[in-house]
Amino acid sequence: MQKLTMKPIKLHKNFIKKRDKLVNSNTLSIEKINETLDLFLEDPKNHKLRVHKIKCRIDKHRYSVTVLNTQYRILYSSYKEVNLLVYIASHDEYQRLNKNC
Repeated sequence: MQKLTMKPIKLHKNFIKKRDKLVNSNTLSIEKINETLDLFLEDPKNHKLRVHKIKCRIDKHRYSVTVLNTQYRILYSSYKEVNLLVYIASHDEYQRLNKNC
């Protein structure tokens, strides 16, 4: 069986800003984020990531992945050549961001 090749990821400035804020406040560890992204790159369909498409009129390419063993979600847009990590949010913030999408 051929291994699935994952598209490269790019980090949006909003993702970087929020990630750094969460890490600097000791709310979320950089290790957990990196562990999640490593698994995502290795096996994007791994059930631990709980990847799912988000119905959104604004961004028809929007998906969500769960940061392993946390309540945090990474929102990303999947385009032909790249996955753009757009934002990282707690579950409550994630719900608000996607409510009127």
